[in-house]
Amino acid sequence: MKNIAIIGQIQQELQKSQVLNLVNKIKEEAGEDCHIFCNGSGMFSWAPQLEKQVEMLFDCGIDVLFLGEQAISRTAGRNIIGKTDFCIIRPANLSNKAPGCGIKKVKFGDDEMWLISLVDGSGKVPAVPAAFEIEKFFENKKDQLPVFININGTEFRYKEALVWKICEYSNNAIVFGNGSGFRIDSEVIESDDFLIKSIFIPDVGAVVTQNSIGGVSPNLWWKKNVEKIPINMVPEFGILKCDYCVIFFENIKKIQKILHKTVKI
Repeated sequence: MKNIAIIGQIQQELQKSQVLNLVNKIKEEAGEDCHIFCNGSGMFSWAPQLEKQVEMLFDCGIDVLFLGEQAISRTAGRNIIGKTDFCIIRPANLSNKAPGCGIKKVKFGDDEMWLISLVDGSGKVPAVPAAFEIEKFFENKKDQLPVFININGTEFRYKEALVWKICEYSNNAIVFGNGSGFRIDSEVIESDDFLIKSIFIPDVGAVVTQNSIGGVSPNLWWKKNVEKIPINMVPEFGILKCDYCVIFFENIKKIQKILHKTVKI
């Protein structure tokens, strides 16, 4: 099993040079052949040139793009996940009429795995309870492949409870969160034979311009969200603060270590 790098939630439009620098930095830590996952929920929420941003991420070496409820909040987002050949995983527990898919079995070289995205219900978009979706998936799962589950939202206690429930079904699951924008290091649950039974990363963090609020200048954010002035949100460009973690695998069932880092690009 190759190492997996998980980048924090991308909250704004990025420049190609920034993404390339981040990918190169990650590969210095995780190896040139690592798999790179990221979450584009913030970007899908309001990035003006969304399609170009998505294409650029994959061109720069991103392997999987997970999404939260913002996946279907805009026509541009719905169009992209409905027609693209890229590996984009929108929440599985949204309406079954939503485009795209929320559960996908993928193969990268010799590595085969399941990818799942879920929302925890803390957002505005109606969703089936994530627990129901998880139960249905594991009841129908017939293989021993590892499962990577991205839970979007801010209900930390519910995320913790879902991890506990997932452990009843699987001895090879890695669960990571997005939503708060702040990196929270992993919790490891071990089985009796000391093989890691489950990894829980409550929040991977964010990729966002330093000194901004979700990629927007504090002044614009305040006018829009506090003073309720109907203004267009534009990205604040500058130095990026990028959170990510790397999961180093000894083999498909055993993890050697987990590294959490924040870098500036």
